[in-house]
Amino acid sequence: MMGRELASEWMMRTGLSLSLIVGVVSGCDSQSLAIGSNDGGLGGSGACHQVFVRASLPPVSPQSHHVATADLNGDQIPDLVVASRSEGVGVLLGHGDGTFAAELTYNVGQIDSVAVADFNRDGRPDVAAADDSTGLVTVLLGSGGGALGAPATYRAGNSPWSIQAADLNGDQVPDLAVTNIFGTATVSVLLGRGDGTFSPQVSYMTDAGPDGVAIADLDGDGKLDLAVANQTGRSVSVLMGRGDGTFGAQTSTASDGGPTTIVAGDLDGDGRPDLVVADQETNRVGVFRNKGDGTMEIERTFDVSAMPYGVAIGDLDRDGKPDIVATNGQSGNVSVLFGSGDASFRPQQTFEIDSVSGTYPLAVAIDDFNGDHRPDLVIARSQVNSASVLLGDCRP
Repeated sequence: MMGRELASEWMMRTGLSLSLIVGVVSGCDSQSLAIGSNDGGLGGSGACHQVFVRASLPPVSPQSHHVATADLNGDQIPDLVVASRSEGVGVLLGHGDGTFAAELTYNVGQIDSVAVADFNRDGRPDVAAADDSTGLVTVLLGSGGGALGAPATYRAGNSPWSIQAADLNGDQVPDLAVTNIFGTATVSVLLGRGDGTFSPQVSYMTDAGPDGVAIADLDGDGKLDLAVANQTGRSVSVLMGRGDGTFGAQTSTASDGGPTTIVAGDLDGDGRPDLVVADQETNRVGVFRNKGDGTMEIERTFDVSAMPYGVAIGDLDRDGKPDIVATNGQSGNVSVLFGSGDASFRPQQTFEIDSVSGTYPLAVAIDDFNGDHRPDLVIARSQVNSASVLLGDCRP
Protein backbone atom coordinates (compact mmCIF):
# COMPACT_ATOMS: atom_id res chain seq x y z
CA MET A 1 0.00 0.00 0.00
CA MET A 2 1.38 3.39 -1.01
CA GLY A 3 1.09 5.84 1.90
CA ARG A 4 1.75 9.56 1.87
CA GLU A 5 5.51 9.08 2.39
CA LEU A 6 5.78 6.68 -0.56
CA ALA A 7 3.67 9.00 -2.68
CA SER A 8 6.06 11.87 -1.91
CA GLU A 9 9.05 9.68 -2.75
CA TRP A 10 7.37 8.65 -6.03
CA MET A 11 6.82 12.33 -6.91
CA MET A 12 10.44 13.22 -6.34
CA ARG A 13 11.69 10.21 -8.33
CA THR A 14 9.47 10.78 -11.36
CA GLY A 15 9.06 14.55 -11.32
CA LEU A 16 5.31 14.14 -11.72
CA SER A 17 2.63 16.04 -9.91
CA LEU A 18 0.15 13.74 -8.21
CA SER A 19 -3.33 14.42 -6.91
CA LEU A 20 -5.29 12.23 -4.53
CA ILE A 21 -8.76 11.68 -5.94
CA VAL A 22 -11.56 10.54 -3.67
CA GLY A 23 -14.99 9.38 -4.75
CA VAL A 24 -18.17 11.07 -3.59
CA VAL A 25 -21.15 8.77 -3.17
CA SER A 26 -24.06 10.04 -5.24
CA GLY A 27 -26.62 11.84 -3.10
CA CYS A 28 -24.21 12.81 -0.30
CA ASP A 29 -23.04 16.34 0.38
CA SER A 30 -19.44 17.35 -0.19
CA GLN A 31 -18.55 16.66 3.45
CA SER A 32 -19.69 13.03 3.30
CA LEU A 33 -16.91 11.18 1.55
CA ALA A 34 -16.85 7.40 1.18
CA ILE A 35 -14.31 5.38 -0.71
CA GLY A 36 -14.83 1.80 -1.86
CA SER A 37 -13.12 -0.68 0.43
CA ASN A 38 -11.63 -4.06 -0.35
CA ASP A 39 -13.61 -5.68 2.46
CA GLY A 40 -16.83 -4.98 0.57
CA GLY A 41 -17.92 -2.14 2.85
CA LEU A 42 -17.86 1.62 2.78
CA GLY A 43 -15.52 3.03 5.38
CA GLY A 44 -15.25 1.43 8.80
CA SER A 45 -12.43 0.59 11.16
CA GLY A 46 -9.50 -1.13 9.47
CA ALA A 47 -11.04 -0.79 6.03
CA CYS A 48 -8.80 -0.30 3.02
CA HIS A 49 -10.31 2.49 0.94
CA GLN A 50 -10.06 2.74 -2.83
CA VAL A 51 -8.47 5.93 -4.11
CA PHE A 52 -6.90 7.00 -7.38
CA VAL A 53 -3.69 8.97 -7.83
CA ARG A 54 -3.70 11.18 -10.88
CA ALA A 55 -0.55 11.07 -13.01
CA SER A 56 0.19 13.20 -16.06
CA LEU A 57 0.94 11.73 -19.48
CA PRO A 58 2.92 13.12 -22.40
CA PRO A 59 0.70 14.83 -24.99
CA VAL A 60 -1.20 12.47 -27.27
CA SER A 61 -2.90 13.07 -30.60
CA PRO A 62 -5.99 15.29 -30.64
CA GLN A 63 -9.47 13.78 -30.74
CA SER A 64 -8.46 10.60 -28.96
CA HIS A 65 -11.44 8.30 -29.32
CA HIS A 66 -10.33 4.94 -27.93
CA VAL A 67 -7.44 3.37 -26.04
CA ALA A 68 -6.17 -0.19 -25.61
CA THR A 69 -3.36 -1.65 -23.52
CA ALA A 70 -0.81 -4.33 -24.44
CA ASP A 71 2.87 -5.14 -23.96
CA LEU A 72 4.13 -4.03 -27.37
CA ASN A 73 7.88 -4.30 -26.74
CA GLY A 74 8.10 -7.47 -24.66
CA ASP A 75 9.31 -5.89 -21.41
CA GLN A 76 6.35 -7.19 -19.35
CA ILE A 77 5.08 -3.62 -18.90
CA PRO A 78 1.74 -2.51 -20.40
CA ASP A 79 1.89 0.10 -23.14
CA LEU A 80 -0.87 2.27 -24.62
CA VAL A 81 -2.36 2.24 -28.12
CA VAL A 82 -4.50 5.31 -28.79
CA ALA A 83 -7.02 5.79 -31.61
CA SER A 84 -7.12 9.40 -32.86
CA ARG A 85 -9.68 10.77 -35.29
CA SER A 86 -7.14 13.36 -36.43
CA GLU A 87 -3.74 11.62 -36.46
CA GLY A 88 -4.36 7.88 -36.66
CA VAL A 89 -2.73 5.48 -34.19
CA GLY A 90 -0.50 6.54 -31.31
CA VAL A 91 1.79 4.32 -29.20
CA LEU A 92 3.09 5.25 -25.74
CA LEU A 93 5.53 2.77 -24.20
CA GLY A 94 5.21 2.26 -20.47
CA HIS A 95 8.10 2.69 -18.04
CA GLY A 96 6.55 0.46 -15.38
CA ASP A 97 6.12 3.21 -12.78
CA GLY A 98 2.92 4.71 -14.15
CA THR A 99 4.74 7.01 -16.59
CA PHE A 100 5.06 6.67 -20.36
CA ALA A 101 7.45 7.65 -23.14
CA ALA A 102 6.51 10.26 -25.74
CA GLU A 103 3.91 9.17 -28.26
CA LEU A 104 4.89 7.56 -31.56
CA THR A 105 2.25 8.33 -34.19
CA TYR A 106 1.18 6.45 -37.31
CA ASN A 107 -0.96 8.64 -39.54
CA VAL A 108 -3.23 6.00 -41.04
CA GLY A 109 -6.52 7.87 -41.16
CA GLN A 110 -9.43 8.94 -39.00
CA ILE A 111 -9.26 6.14 -36.45
CA ASP A 112 -12.20 5.43 -34.17
CA SER A 113 -11.00 2.33 -32.29
CA VAL A 114 -8.13 -0.15 -32.10
CA ALA A 115 -7.66 -3.82 -31.27
CA VAL A 116 -4.37 -5.49 -30.38
CA ALA A 117 -3.49 -9.15 -31.08
CA ASP A 118 -0.75 -11.24 -32.71
CA PHE A 119 -2.20 -11.54 -36.21
CA ASN A 120 0.85 -13.16 -37.87
CA ARG A 121 1.86 -15.42 -34.97
CA ASP A 122 5.40 -14.05 -34.66
CA GLY A 123 5.09 -13.39 -30.93
CA ARG A 124 4.77 -9.63 -31.37
CA PRO A 125 1.49 -7.75 -30.84
CA ASP A 126 -0.06 -6.13 -33.89
CA VAL A 127 -2.71 -3.41 -34.18
CA ALA A 128 -5.96 -3.28 -36.16
CA ALA A 129 -7.70 0.09 -36.50
CA ALA A 130 -11.20 1.04 -37.69
CA ASP A 131 -11.71 4.14 -39.86
CA ASP A 132 -15.33 5.16 -40.43
CA SER A 133 -14.36 7.87 -42.95
CA THR A 134 -12.95 5.39 -45.50
CA GLY A 135 -14.75 2.14 -44.72
CA LEU A 136 -11.41 0.48 -44.08
CA VAL A 137 -9.71 -1.52 -41.38
CA THR A 138 -5.97 -0.82 -41.21
CA VAL A 139 -3.57 -3.44 -39.86
CA LEU A 140 -0.10 -2.53 -38.61
CA LEU A 141 2.12 -5.49 -37.77
CA GLY A 142 4.49 -5.18 -34.85
CA SER A 143 8.11 -4.93 -35.94
CA GLY A 144 9.79 -5.22 -32.53
CA GLY A 145 10.66 -2.79 -29.77
CA GLY A 146 7.14 -1.42 -29.75
CA ALA A 147 7.31 -0.11 -33.32
CA LEU A 148 4.66 -0.85 -35.96
CA GLY A 149 5.24 -1.66 -39.62
CA ALA A 150 3.69 -0.41 -42.85
CA PRO A 151 -0.14 -0.34 -42.94
CA ALA A 152 -2.27 -2.78 -44.92
CA THR A 153 -5.97 -2.02 -45.45
CA TYR A 154 -9.07 -4.18 -45.74
CA ARG A 155 -12.59 -3.24 -46.70
CA ALA A 156 -15.00 -3.56 -43.77
CA GLY A 157 -18.43 -1.96 -44.11
CA ASN A 158 -19.61 1.51 -44.95
CA SER A 159 -18.47 2.98 -41.61
CA PRO A 160 -16.24 0.82 -39.38
CA TRP A 161 -16.46 2.08 -35.82
CA SER A 162 -15.71 -0.35 -32.99
CA ILE A 163 -13.28 -3.24 -33.49
CA GLN A 164 -12.42 -6.33 -31.43
CA ALA A 165 -10.07 -9.26 -32.04
CA ALA A 166 -10.56 -12.93 -31.04
CA ASP A 167 -10.28 -16.41 -32.56
CA LEU A 168 -13.77 -16.80 -34.01
CA ASN A 169 -13.24 -20.05 -35.97
CA GLY A 170 -11.01 -22.09 -33.69
CA ASP A 171 -7.86 -22.07 -35.85
CA GLN A 172 -5.71 -20.37 -33.17
CA VAL A 173 -5.49 -17.21 -35.31
CA PRO A 174 -7.10 -13.92 -34.20
CA ASP A 175 -9.98 -12.67 -36.33
CA LEU A 176 -11.73 -9.28 -36.35
CA ALA A 177 -15.28 -8.13 -35.65
CA VAL A 178 -16.11 -4.51 -36.43
CA THR A 179 -19.37 -2.58 -36.27
CA ASN A 180 -20.54 -0.27 -39.07
CA ILE A 181 -22.36 2.53 -37.32
CA PHE A 182 -23.74 4.60 -40.21
CA GLY A 183 -25.81 3.62 -43.23
CA THR A 184 -26.62 -0.08 -43.43
CA ALA A 185 -26.48 -1.42 -39.87
CA THR A 186 -24.07 -4.36 -39.81
CA VAL A 187 -21.20 -5.99 -37.99
CA SER A 188 -18.39 -7.22 -40.25
CA VAL A 189 -16.23 -10.27 -39.60
CA LEU A 190 -12.76 -10.62 -41.16
CA LEU A 191 -11.08 -13.98 -40.62
CA GLY A 192 -7.34 -13.96 -40.09
CA ARG A 193 -5.14 -16.14 -42.29
CA GLY A 194 -2.30 -16.42 -39.76
CA ASP A 195 0.21 -14.40 -41.78
CA GLY A 196 -1.14 -10.99 -40.80
CA THR A 197 -3.60 -10.82 -43.69
CA PHE A 198 -7.37 -11.25 -43.64
CA SER A 199 -10.09 -12.78 -45.78
CA PRO A 200 -12.75 -10.49 -47.27
CA GLN A 201 -15.34 -9.32 -44.79
CA VAL A 202 -18.69 -11.00 -44.24
CA SER A 203 -21.40 -8.78 -42.79
CA TYR A 204 -24.34 -9.55 -40.51
CA MET A 205 -27.36 -7.36 -39.87
CA THR A 206 -27.90 -5.60 -36.54
CA ASP A 207 -30.36 -2.99 -35.35
CA ALA A 208 -29.81 0.65 -36.28
CA GLY A 209 -26.62 2.45 -35.31
CA PRO A 210 -24.38 -0.41 -34.12
CA ASP A 211 -21.73 1.18 -31.93
CA GLY A 212 -19.78 -1.14 -29.60
CA VAL A 213 -19.09 -4.86 -30.02
CA ALA A 214 -18.09 -7.49 -27.47
CA ILE A 215 -16.97 -11.09 -28.06
CA ALA A 216 -17.73 -13.87 -25.58
CA ASP A 217 -19.14 -17.40 -25.37
CA LEU A 218 -22.60 -16.38 -24.25
CA ASP A 219 -24.33 -19.79 -24.38
CA GLY A 220 -21.50 -21.97 -23.07
CA ASP A 221 -21.12 -24.13 -26.18
CA GLY A 222 -17.42 -23.36 -26.61
CA LYS A 223 -18.04 -21.09 -29.62
CA LEU A 224 -17.57 -17.35 -29.46
CA ASP A 225 -20.58 -15.12 -30.00
CA LEU A 226 -21.00 -11.41 -30.77
CA ALA A 227 -22.89 -8.81 -28.75
CA VAL A 228 -23.53 -5.40 -30.33
CA ALA A 229 -24.79 -2.18 -28.71
CA ASN A 230 -27.14 -0.42 -31.14
CA GLN A 231 -27.19 3.26 -30.28
CA THR A 232 -29.96 4.40 -32.64
CA GLY A 233 -31.92 1.17 -32.30
CA ARG A 234 -31.79 1.37 -28.49
CA SER A 235 -31.08 -2.34 -28.23
CA VAL A 236 -28.44 -5.02 -27.80
CA SER A 237 -28.04 -7.61 -30.56
CA VAL A 238 -26.64 -11.08 -29.92
CA LEU A 239 -25.35 -13.17 -32.84
CA MET A 240 -24.57 -16.76 -31.94
CA GLY A 241 -21.35 -18.16 -33.33
CA ARG A 242 -21.26 -21.46 -35.21
CA GLY A 243 -17.60 -22.07 -34.39
CA ASP A 244 -16.42 -21.70 -38.00
CA GLY A 245 -16.31 -17.91 -38.07
CA THR A 246 -19.92 -17.53 -39.22
CA PHE A 247 -22.87 -16.32 -37.17
CA GLY A 248 -26.61 -16.74 -36.98
CA ALA A 249 -29.19 -14.00 -37.30
CA GLN A 250 -29.36 -11.47 -34.49
CA THR A 251 -31.74 -11.59 -31.56
CA SER A 252 -32.36 -8.23 -29.89
CA THR A 253 -33.06 -7.09 -26.35
CA ALA A 254 -34.29 -3.56 -25.62
CA SER A 255 -31.91 -1.15 -23.92
CA ASP A 256 -32.71 1.85 -21.74
CA GLY A 257 -31.41 4.52 -24.07
CA GLY A 258 -28.80 4.86 -26.79
CA PRO A 259 -26.23 2.21 -25.76
CA THR A 260 -22.70 2.93 -26.96
CA THR A 261 -19.85 0.81 -25.57
CA ILE A 262 -20.56 -2.80 -24.60
CA VAL A 263 -18.39 -5.19 -22.56
CA ALA A 264 -18.82 -8.76 -21.34
CA GLY A 265 -17.93 -10.25 -17.96
CA ASP A 266 -19.29 -12.56 -15.28
CA LEU A 267 -20.92 -10.18 -12.81
CA ASP A 268 -22.72 -12.68 -10.58
CA GLY A 269 -20.27 -15.58 -10.32
CA ASP A 270 -22.35 -18.14 -12.20
CA GLY A 271 -19.66 -18.75 -14.83
CA ARG A 272 -21.65 -17.08 -17.61
CA PRO A 273 -20.62 -13.77 -19.19
CA ASP A 274 -23.09 -10.95 -18.64
CA LEU A 275 -23.23 -7.72 -20.64
CA VAL A 276 -22.77 -4.09 -19.62
CA VAL A 277 -23.57 -1.08 -21.80
CA ALA A 278 -23.29 2.69 -21.45
CA ASP A 279 -26.78 4.16 -21.93
CA GLN A 280 -25.77 7.60 -23.13
CA GLU A 281 -29.22 9.13 -23.44
CA THR A 282 -30.37 8.31 -19.89
CA ASN A 283 -27.12 8.78 -17.93
CA ARG A 284 -27.03 5.17 -16.79
CA VAL A 285 -25.16 1.96 -17.32
CA GLY A 286 -27.22 -1.09 -18.17
CA VAL A 287 -26.59 -4.64 -16.97
CA PHE A 288 -27.93 -7.65 -18.87
CA ARG A 289 -27.70 -10.89 -16.91
CA ASN A 290 -27.09 -13.96 -19.02
CA LYS A 291 -29.77 -16.68 -18.82
CA GLY A 292 -27.20 -19.25 -19.95
CA ASP A 293 -28.59 -19.94 -23.40
CA GLY A 294 -27.29 -16.77 -25.00
CA THR A 295 -30.42 -14.76 -24.21
CA MET A 296 -30.44 -11.93 -21.70
CA GLU A 297 -32.68 -10.88 -18.88
CA ILE A 298 -34.38 -7.49 -19.02
CA GLU A 299 -31.86 -4.70 -18.56
CA ARG A 300 -31.24 -3.40 -15.06
CA THR A 301 -29.87 0.14 -14.93
CA PHE A 302 -27.63 2.05 -12.52
CA ASP A 303 -27.22 5.82 -12.43
CA VAL A 304 -23.93 7.42 -13.41
CA SER A 305 -23.12 11.01 -14.45
CA ALA A 306 -23.94 12.95 -17.60
CA MET A 307 -23.58 11.26 -20.98
CA PRO A 308 -21.67 8.02 -20.29
CA TYR A 309 -19.83 6.62 -23.28
CA GLY A 310 -17.12 4.11 -22.32
CA VAL A 311 -17.45 1.21 -19.87
CA ALA A 312 -15.08 -1.43 -18.54
CA ILE A 313 -15.30 -4.27 -16.01
CA GLY A 314 -12.63 -5.06 -13.43
CA ASP A 315 -12.12 -5.78 -9.75
CA LEU A 316 -10.97 -2.30 -8.85
CA ASP A 317 -11.00 -2.70 -5.07
CA ARG A 318 -9.70 -6.31 -5.14
CA ASP A 319 -12.54 -7.76 -3.11
CA GLY A 320 -13.14 -10.57 -5.60
CA LYS A 321 -16.29 -8.94 -7.01
CA PRO A 322 -16.41 -7.30 -10.45
CA ASP A 323 -16.87 -3.53 -10.58
CA ILE A 324 -17.89 -1.23 -13.43
CA VAL A 325 -16.18 1.99 -14.48
CA ALA A 326 -17.84 4.43 -16.90
CA THR A 327 -16.56 7.58 -18.56
CA ASN A 328 -18.99 10.51 -18.54
CA GLY A 329 -18.51 12.76 -21.56
CA GLN A 330 -20.57 15.73 -20.50
CA SER A 331 -19.62 15.61 -16.81
CA GLY A 332 -15.94 15.16 -17.66
CA ASN A 333 -15.40 12.54 -14.95
CA VAL A 334 -15.55 8.80 -14.38
CA SER A 335 -18.04 6.81 -12.33
CA VAL A 336 -17.18 3.64 -10.45
CA LEU A 337 -19.91 1.21 -9.43
CA PHE A 338 -18.51 -1.21 -6.86
CA GLY A 339 -20.05 -4.63 -7.27
CA SER A 340 -21.78 -6.82 -4.72
CA GLY A 341 -21.01 -10.05 -6.57
CA ASP A 342 -24.61 -10.70 -7.63
CA ALA A 343 -24.79 -8.30 -10.62
CA SER A 344 -25.96 -5.51 -8.34
CA PHE A 345 -23.89 -2.43 -7.60
CA ARG A 346 -23.59 0.25 -4.94
CA PRO A 347 -24.37 3.87 -5.86
CA GLN A 348 -21.78 5.47 -8.10
CA GLN A 349 -18.66 7.14 -6.84
CA THR A 350 -17.35 9.86 -9.13
CA PHE A 351 -13.67 10.55 -9.73
CA GLU A 352 -12.41 13.71 -11.35
CA ILE A 353 -9.96 13.24 -14.20
CA ASP A 354 -8.30 16.67 -13.96
CA SER A 355 -9.11 20.33 -13.53
CA VAL A 356 -9.57 21.00 -17.27
CA SER A 357 -13.21 21.39 -18.24
CA GLY A 358 -14.73 20.21 -21.51
CA THR A 359 -12.27 17.34 -22.01
CA TYR A 360 -15.00 14.82 -22.93
CA PRO A 361 -13.64 11.46 -21.73
CA LEU A 362 -14.62 8.61 -24.03
CA ALA A 363 -12.99 5.19 -23.76
CA VAL A 364 -11.53 3.62 -20.62
CA ALA A 365 -9.22 0.63 -20.16
CA ILE A 366 -7.99 -1.13 -17.02
CA ASP A 367 -4.43 -2.40 -16.44
CA ASP A 368 -1.61 -2.25 -13.89
CA PHE A 369 0.71 0.51 -15.10
CA ASN A 370 3.02 0.81 -12.09
CA GLY A 371 3.50 -2.82 -11.08
CA ASP A 372 1.80 -2.59 -7.67
CA HIS A 373 -0.76 -5.28 -8.57
CA ARG A 374 -3.64 -2.82 -8.27
CA PRO A 375 -5.88 -1.95 -11.22
CA ASP A 376 -5.27 1.45 -12.81
CA LEU A 377 -7.33 3.36 -15.38
CA VAL A 378 -6.42 5.00 -18.67
CA ILE A 379 -8.95 7.29 -20.32
CA ALA A 380 -9.05 8.65 -23.88
CA ARG A 381 -10.25 12.26 -24.06
CA SER A 382 -11.47 13.76 -27.31
CA GLN A 383 -11.28 17.50 -26.66
CA VAL A 384 -7.67 17.88 -25.46
CA ASN A 385 -4.30 16.58 -26.63
CA SER A 386 -4.15 14.13 -23.79
CA ALA A 387 -5.19 10.87 -22.27
CA SER A 388 -5.38 10.44 -18.51
CA VAL A 389 -3.99 7.79 -16.18
CA LEU A 390 -5.47 7.25 -12.72
CA LEU A 391 -3.32 4.98 -10.57
CA GLY A 392 -5.30 2.80 -8.20
CA ASP A 393 -4.33 2.65 -4.53
CA CYS A 394 -5.84 1.47 -1.28
CA ARG A 395 -5.36 3.41 1.95
CA PRO A 396 -6.57 3.36 5.56
